[in-house]
Amino acid sequence: MSEFKKYTPQIIYIMGRGHSGSTILDLLLGNAENVESVGELLSGMGRLDSQCSCGAKIKNCEFWTNVRNFTKKEKNLVDEMNWGDLVKISHYFGHIYRFPRIFFSKMWPMQKIIEKYKLGTIALFNSIAKAAISKVVVDSSKEVTRGLFLALFLPNVRIIHLVRNGEQILASNLWRMKNGEGFKFLRRKWKAKHFHGLFLILSSISWVIGNLLAELVGLCVPDCIIRIHYEDLCEKPEEVLEKIGAFIECDMSSVISAVKNNKLMKIGHNIAGNRIRMRNTFKFSPKSRLHLLPKNYQIFFRIIAMPLIVRYGYPSFYKIHK
Repeated sequence: MSEFKKYTPQIIYIMGRGHSGSTILDLLLGNAENVESVGELLSGMGRLDSQCSCGAKIKNCEFWTNVRNFTKKEKNLVDEMNWGDLVKISHYFGHIYRFPRIFFSKMWPMQKIIEKYKLGTIALFNSIAKAAISKVVVDSSKEVTRGLFLALFLPNVRIIHLVRNGEQILASNLWRMKNGEGFKFLRRKWKAKHFHGLFLILSSISWVIGNLLAELVGLCVPDCIIRIHYEDLCEKPEEVLEKIGAFIECDMSSVISAVKNNKLMKIGHNIAGNRIRMRNTFKFSPKSRLHLLPKNYQIFFRIIAMPLIVRYGYPSFYKIHK
């Protein structure tokens, strides 16, 4: 275990809803000195036949092969847990259904399975830090249950609650459904050729519940969480990146310079997330295409989400478009 002490990293966890810009933020942070971003670790770590952003299959990628091998060697931590076991237990406790179990787990002696999950997760992040020779690891899995778990049970964790206007998320979902990409809900992808309205209602409810739970995480661990608006990241990236840098205690000057001067930035070994991760390099381009949400869905969303809309400072009924 002493071999890993110097690699024990700070963990930056990006928590939020789907299509909230987490991949972009993940890639930006990954360009800071001594920071390694790995994309949506929770959903990608078990898909060994999928592609890493380096172009190789995850099972053949040298970086992820090293991560798996280092994790296996952590006998003192994982107690004979193999990679498949770690994937299964991570998926199980990452699901929103397990939020109450994680939330109340501190009220009685730690259950053996949660202790196993804790030690396996520590081994995983230690191994990523060792493979990358980095002091900071960014996980943009977004799942609120995982964010709560990391903050409660792992040392040196910082959570970024990334918020994006729910209407843009709904509009993005509608655009994807109309273009045959389906709708992802509760880890299942629905074809969604018809009944778009039903899926947009589910998306509205998901946005509200997900952000309410994120607010609850903030109440539980107020000192290790910060809220960032995706719109602010697009409109004033230098200011937001400086704010994040101060929060996570990382030097963001190189990233801010690259954004300011429209320079190409690298993409490391990211697994799962937006398709932009499959490019070799990227430029931060906040002027992305916006999709319009039909007026009836816009009104419905604002009715059920009004308290959070007000809290997050998004437009109310006075700016309904036609």
